[in-house]
Amino acid sequence: MKGASDGGLHVPHNEKRFPGFHVIKAEVVTNKRGKKVEADDAGKKTEYKPEEHKAHILGAHVQTYYDLLKKGDANIFKRQFSNWEKALTAAKVKNLQELYTKAHVAIRANPTKVKKAGNAKPTRTTVTAKPSLVQQDSKGRKWLRQLKTSSKAKKERIANFISKVKASLK
Repeated sequence: MKGASDGGLHVPHNEKRFPGFHVIKAEVVTNKRGKKVEADDAGKKTEYKPEEHKAHILGAHVQTYYDLLKKGDANIFKRQFSNWEKALTAAKVKNLQELYTKAHVAIRANPTKVKKAGNAKPTRTTVTAKPSLVQQDSKGRKWLRQLKTSSKAKKERIANFISKVKASLK
């Protein structure tokens, strides 16, 4: 959201929701019985730390969790961060902040998205014909695309079924 609003898109938001923005409540001085003795005129003060916001943008909070899991349970770390490990080794960087910085530099160098060339041939093949259309993709997955049948076809199918049942009973 921050990147979209910085890029010029109109995104309704409030800067107070960004990381690094803190509301500091004024302390209330009370006597022994808990009654207010002095009241500050300020009430609430706000504080914004842009370095904390930048750390969130560069994934410092993710890096701390990454390091915590790496020292802890290996199975949980492998399940959650296996693709991140591959990305870090492919980019030849040590941590997520360097990876994010490298990605930001690459985006600034060439911000246009390049579309990948699509497959010219259709990957779907028909296994059974309509109305119970079964299709299969190039990975071998099958699915049913049940189409509506006309009332005439339904009546014919029911009549054929009834005639078969009557023939078997004779």
